[in-house]
Amino acid sequence: MRIMKIKKAFMLISLNAFFLILGLIISAAVFVPLRMRMKSKAWLAMLWARHSCYILGIHIDCTGSYQKDNAYLIVSNHCSYLDILVLAGVMPSVFVAKKEISAWFIFGRLAKLAGTIFIDRASKASTISVIGEIRKRMEHGVNVVFFPEGTTNDGKAVKEFKSALFKVPVEIRCPILPVSLSYSYSEGMPVNETNKIAWYGDMKFLPHLWKLLGLKRIISKIHFNPAISCVRTLERSRARKLLSGYAHESILTGLEHLRGESGS
Repeated sequence: MRIMKIKKAFMLISLNAFFLILGLIISAAVFVPLRMRMKSKAWLAMLWARHSCYILGIHIDCTGSYQKDNAYLIVSNHCSYLDILVLAGVMPSVFVAKKEISAWFIFGRLAKLAGTIFIDRASKASTISVIGEIRKRMEHGVNVVFFPEGTTNDGKAVKEFKSALFKVPVEIRCPILPVSLSYSYSEGMPVNETNKIAWYGDMKFLPHLWKLLGLKRIISKIHFNPAISCVRTLERSRARKLLSGYAHESILTGLEHLRGESGS
């Protein structure tokens, strides 16, 4: 078991180093049009995520559908850092993440090179700036993912959504794609009965990752719920809250579908 963990850790470090170099090359290519650079970063992130999933033994099972030619504002429930690997692995996307991640060793640098948008949730000015960054990427045809719960949880429920970033689809009339995520590992135990996959509260990252490396097979189920179009109302704040509520309800329905399939 220990040897397997060390082997996986070495492979992840090597993979991250390789994609760090590729990311630096793409960022340095200032002669390449901005739209192409943004899309290249999203595709690079997808390749990194897929290889990371392979090393970690993550198998992704998708249900539902969406129009692949569209650029979406993707929203999802959030119970682990694995959510980023899983979602990035199936769709070329950039993510909105809390600003603290930008200071993480290696991972922070990788996130920056992948075009991640960092937000300080305590700052209204930061939120306004982030909305502009999201808009810029979506206008260049890039999917943007954010977790409206604002933090991870134990996977048993979906917390109330923070509606600030739902201002984006109100302003630019882009579709929202609600995504429901659930996990189980090789022994077949669902995530709401174990802390091996869910990462939340005051859990430390490295000890949790070390335990995760000991799992031979992790099954991630994704359900793509029906896309949500922007609601029409004279009040933008009301439209934002309505969209947030619709997305929350849709994700809950998708989770019920996934749990019904697994019998948990």
